[in-house]
Amino acid sequence: MTQENTNPLSQRLIHDILPFADAFYDTYLTSVVDREVFRRAVYLAKNPYDLAQVPGLTPGERSVLEGERTLNPLKQSKALKVVTLVTACAAITQGWQQSSINASSLRWQAEIRGTDYWIHHRILAGLVDAAPWLSGSLV
Repeated sequence: MTQENTNPLSQRLIHDILPFADAFYDTYLTSVVDREVFRRAVYLAKNPYDLAQVPGLTPGERSVLEGERTLNPLKQSKALKVVTLVTACAAITQGWQQSSINASSLRWQAEIRGTDYWIHHRILAGLVDAAPWLSGSLV
């Protein structure tokens, strides 16, 4: 295995990693994910091929992790395919949004009611620029 492919966590003891992981969790993730779920992820990051080393791994999690390595990507669940499709559509919308709508924002504001109007109505201008995102969230 070459140096750039080496997992930096694989050379460390889990007892050395966990205090740093807990500090990271306390700083950034308390409202995002459960601490025990994050700790299981730390064990998996250290060695993703040894599921026996992960304390508290549920049978469902174990099944998904084992299936992730062995299943054909086309045989994934319908829910995963839907998430992938929605994410791809969101990426397309984001690219369109950034390249066309936001780039021309000042131009359309000048053409419609003049720039002075929009200086005093920034929220309305923001809603117009955000229309693709707002409509996409309805889906």
